[in-house]
Formats: sequence, C-alpha cells, structure tokens
Amino acid sequence: MNDLDTILPSEAESILAAIETVDAIIEDGEGIAPMLHDAVASFLDIFGCDRAFLSFFIPISRGAPSGPIVYSRAKEAEILESVFDEDPFIDGVIATARDTMQVFAAGPNAHAIPPNSLAATKQGVRSMMLTVVQPRLGPAWFMGVHDCKRARSFTYEPRLFARFGARMADAVTRFVYLEHLDHGEARHRALFRSTSEALLIIDVGTQRIVDSNAHAARLFGWPPGQLLGAELRQLNPEMQPDGQRSDLRITELLAEAGAGVARAYEWTHRMADDELARCGVNLVALPNPERLLVRASIRVLP
Repeated sequence: MNDLDTILPSEAESILAAIETVDAIIEDGEGIAPMLHDAVASFLDIFGCDRAFLSFFIPISRGAPSGPIVYSRAKEAEILESVFDEDPFIDGVIATARDTMQVFAAGPNAHAIPPNSLAATKQGVRSMMLTVVQPRLGPAWFMGVHDCKRARSFTYEPRLFARFGARMADAVTRFVYLEHLDHGEARHRALFRSTSEALLIIDVGTQRIVDSNAHAARLFGWPPGQLLGAELRQLNPEMQPDGQRSDLRITELLAEAGAGVARAYEWTHRMADDELARCGVNLVALPNPERLLVRASIRVLP
C-alpha cells in the first residue's frame, strides 16, 4: 500500500484543486518572478502551512526574482529574515535534497528536526518539506514549507510538492528558452540586415519567402519588399540545366536542410527580367518553435 491508497475523497478533491491552482498560476504567469511569487504564496493555503519559501542558488537572468521569496502567516520581520540564516541542519537538508532530487520531509513520521537547530529554536519549525528543483534551462533553486504551530505527519504531501516543483521547472525552462530565442532572433536580425550576402528565409512547408534582405532584392531585381511572400517557383526556371525539374529538386534540398543537413550547391535562378543566372546557394535550418525555416544565402557565380 502506498500513501495515495489511503487518501479520502475529500482529500482527493483538495489535491485536484491544488494542482489546478498551481497549473493556472503557471499558465497565466507573464514572467518568471510573478509566476514563482504566486506559486509560493499559494503553498500557504494548499498545504495549510505557516511559511513557504524559495531561493535560487545563484541569481538568474533578467525577469527573475531579485532575492529569496518568503511568504508567512506570521509577519514578524526577524522570522522572515532568518529563514535563510546559516544552519548546519538546513544546509544538510538542502544537500540531501540536491543529491537525491527528492523531497526531504522532517516531522513526526519523517526525519527528526534537531532541537538545537536554528530551524527549531529561531524559526519555530516543527515539521517541514524541502526540495531542490533543477530546470532543463536555467540554474537550480530550493523551496520548502514550514509548519510552526503544529507538527504535520506527511502522507501524500511530498509527492504533491515534487509535482509542483517539476511543473515550475518546466515553466522556468520555457521562459528562459523564449528569452534566449528572443535574444538570438535579435542578433540574427542585426546580422541579417548588415551582411553583404543575399539572404532569403524560406518556410519549408509552403515554400514561400518569409523574409529577405536588401541584397536579395537587388540580386533578383525585385522592388524592395516585394520578395516577402513570394513563392520559390517565381525565382526558378521550370527545369535546371541538368534536366531536373526545379520544383522537385528544391523540395528535396529544403527537406534535407530542414532535417539539419547543411547544403551547398549550384543553382540556376530566374531574375525579374527573366534572365537566368548561375548561383551558389547555401541552405541552413533556423531554430523556430512554430514552423520549419531555412536560410538561403545566394551569390552569383562568375
């Protein structure tokens, strides 16, 4: 029998409501800091605890909390400030949680809290849970809850707490990934506009041009901005000089590039005046969470 076999129907409803609450906080969060603050604050009611806290091991990027997060039913400033005081017992708890990646529970039916620890003497902790959370992107943090007025005997609570940590880690990973993506796109845009090469960004699925730079417009002889939305077939003759159909061959080349195989090849393009030009083309896949994009750099060969 495990701890979930003894859950009463009323407890099951409370667990589902708690999961829905934290999921809603995560889904509605507009940044790392607001999401983490709201999630930690919700632990007070979800677990009926007296204190909930979270702290990163090292500061993280823009938009993250600037310091530890502490929410408490008792608002004594000295208690809030002392949560992160050096305490050999708490330091050991954090190390154990980090090494095992499991929730550490202390209380009547779990690990004992040393009576001479700061957690007991200064913070009044009678039972607690603490876990270390490691997102796939971004640094780790530890978070926990304290029971001070009464000691708790744990049943399903550690598993629920672990579930919240995993969901919060996924959310932080998503935020950090999107931030990196935004920065990468900004760097890409600056490079895209400043390079002396003719560049096209192609949607592999539709074979339409979703972006181009000024050098591409000049190379093909199109008015500025007119390449946006154009189909690739408009830039290609029906047949290549070697007898291959342009539409079939370009589909193969784009598929290979989209799969991560960088391609360099010769290609005959059709210019705006219907003249044909032999070109060197390089295709490279671009990271994008919504669609498959390939960048084509093009130069006219002598």
